[in-house]
Amino acid sequence: MSNVFCDEKQQDLIEGVLKLLIKDQINTSYMPEYRGSIAESEGLGLIISKYFKWDGVRIVQAFLSALEDANFHTERDKVEKIFIESEVL
Repeated sequence: MSNVFCDEKQQDLIEGVLKLLIKDQINTSYMPEYRGSIAESEGLGLIISKYFKWDGVRIVQAFLSALEDANFHTERDKVEKIFIESEVL
């Protein structure tokens, strides 16, 4: 069970702002002729890596948290095991 709570209006606002930030990140990171082919997930990945100052451990921790929130618990555990075994975490 998650200890995360966010009401629907607040979540809609967060998602709307995030979509704008992703679009801005894509527009500032790619040349115009490539922008249309860049997935939102790639733009979000850029935001995350820059936000965490390219710290791979913090990026993996965010990824693990996202998997858990999406109820991919088994997959999360497998990914975490890989990073623990490689001594990243």
